[in-house]
Amino acid sequence: MKRSKRVFDKSKVNIFPFFVLIVVVVICYVCYIQFFKVPKFSLNSEDKISTAGFSAKLDSEDVSIESIEIFLIVNNDKKFLIYSKNKFDNSKSTHDLDVGFNENSEFIKYIKKAKDSELTLTYNVQYKNKFFNSELNDSYLISVDFEPPEISNIVTDGYVYLGGVGYIRLQSSLDVKKLYLDNGNGDLFYPISNKKNDVIEHLIFFTCSNRPCNQNKVKIYAEDFAKNSTVVYKKIRTIKNKKWPKYLIKIDRENFTDKYNEILNSNIQIINKNDFLRINKVERALNESKIKKLTTDISLKKYFKGQFNQLANSKVSSYFNEERSYYFSDSKDEIIDIQLHWGYDLSSTQNADVFPVNSGIVVHVDNSLGIYGSVVIIDHGLGFYSLYSHLDNIYVKKDEIVNKNTLIGLTGTTGMAFGDHLHLGIYLQGVPVDPVEFWDRKYLNLKIDEPYKIFSSKSSKVNN
Repeated sequence: MKRSKRVFDKSKVNIFPFFVLIVVVVICYVCYIQFFKVPKFSLNSEDKISTAGFSAKLDSEDVSIESIEIFLIVNNDKKFLIYSKNKFDNSKSTHDLDVGFNENSEFIKYIKKAKDSELTLTYNVQYKNKFFNSELNDSYLISVDFEPPEISNIVTDGYVYLGGVGYIRLQSSLDVKKLYLDNGNGDLFYPISNKKNDVIEHLIFFTCSNRPCNQNKVKIYAEDFAKNSTVVYKKIRTIKNKKWPKYLIKIDRENFTDKYNEILNSNIQIINKNDFLRINKVERALNESKIKKLTTDISLKKYFKGQFNQLANSKVSSYFNEERSYYFSDSKDEIIDIQLHWGYDLSSTQNADVFPVNSGIVVHVDNSLGIYGSVVIIDHGLGFYSLYSHLDNIYVKKDEIVNKNTLIGLTGTTGMAFGDHLHLGIYLQGVPVDPVEFWDRKYLNLKIDEPYKIFSSKSSKVNN
């Protein structure tokens, strides 16, 4: 029997429609990138600038910014280049542009003479997307805001203790973008704020730390979205109710070498002057800079209640702002370094239990923070923090909510500690203050609790 052969229809498959579809999809994608993935420029003050300048934002998601030029055109006639930049960190998707004007510039003089001038802001952005080099051009009408923000109803008790805390309550107009207090000693303090009707209420806790406020006054600075600014000075008297102690500290080279090697993970045989400065000056500065960053943010909520506690059954062995002059035991005629002590050293029994001075949230745990050794930092709210160092063991974790009964660690000798003790530091927005003030219930009520109670009663919702 013969097998029948199968006959197949070998007609060709038409792939042209698929090819056309792919081309159309690619073209659509390229057009999408070209026309929709573009930078976006916006003024932070909507359509207003000031004679001081303005701030703006350049969003650049999925594109790389090459350069930007911003011009102002007055009455469709005079054109001024007011800003240009050709270097951008394109790992960021948003770029903040801060444009400042020189008071004596031709542009500022021109618009001050003609306040009713028609102003046009125009810009050119050079950028790259996935496929092409491209540019964005646009313009719109703007106006000049000549009115600075308002500061009013300033309330304060007008004094601080040396090393202590002060407060100022005030109101500002709604156009305020930034407000802070400058103590004149290099420290800035920001407010907790809430909006009420047609004003913003502000409360600022501040300190002048270990010295009087500069010229016995503080500066309050407010800036609106158009970069107009207002400055008000307020007299603050510093009550010098204490004298800072001064001590000579003898350094035994052999004992200190062990600590040096432990902290810096080194293996030197015996320290010299440069080694000592490396740890007591350079390492200390690095550690204090890190602590400042960790204690700067303001939590709007007040976590603490009542006075702060001292380490149980402890004695004070070192004070806040102690001036320590160091010398080697074999060369006591030469002072090799002078440093200030930003806290209290509290001594109790060996490996004594350490509890928080008050309620708060653990924001940092570190088993090796240089000269401070093992450290816990707690945020108590409103810009206040406490630091516990030289701990032997640590029993809490970051973000843990703690109270006065939470065991956080044991006293020890980690870091640059030559005997078992607790170093306690109190900080306000990154600036060290005298812990002794916080052990006084009357002081806390007068300087912190009552001002906050009055401020918070004005609004149920507090915003920064």
